[in-house]
Amino acid sequence: MGRHSLLWLCGLAALGAAVFPCLAGARMYKCTDPQGRVYYTDKLTPDCVQQGTQEMNKRGIVVREYEAGQVPGGKPVKREEPKVRPEEAREATEQARRDRALLATYANEKEIDLARDRNLQQAELALASLKAREKSAAEKAARLKADAARFTGQGKPLPEWLGEELAHAERELAALQAQVASKEEEREAIRARFEADKARYRALKGP
Repeated sequence: MGRHSLLWLCGLAALGAAVFPCLAGARMYKCTDPQGRVYYTDKLTPDCVQQGTQEMNKRGIVVREYEAGQVPGGKPVKREEPKVRPEEAREATEQARRDRALLATYANEKEIDLARDRNLQQAELALASLKAREKSAAEKAARLKADAARFTGQGKPLPEWLGEELAHAERELAALQAQVASKEEEREAIRARFEADKARYRALKGP
């Protein structure tokens, strides 16, 4: 007879006599009956030993796992409680908060799309305004460059006022170009954020 079988028979014989209750102590066990139904108990049953069991502490954290036929008290598969780092705990808490907010804000995925479109519309309006100003600044800088080229082409010194206006126009154009690029990045970030929200919402809601 194998070792597991001997342990199983010993466990059954001692079950009514108080061996299992003694082993259980203040722990809880997650067991499975022959029909595959999971249940929790503070006292070991034949199903627990026959099917394999998980031992949990008072917080519901699995601290040991036992294989089928292995009586608790033997060599456990897992001995130590999982350790959660503080940053992981904070991240999990923040994710749970975001999930609650997401579910409370939207009733369905269509509402997420509508919110995305409203945000994109505002970004597009701001971007269109910036691009119009960028175009105007570019045209002004081009005119001033042409004026400056006529002076230099004729071998004449560039007037101070023209040099100042050209430098100012080029600075203004560079600033507007940077704002346009930033607003385009913001627009793409809006799309990405709402797509991520929709994917998370779908995952939380399930099929």
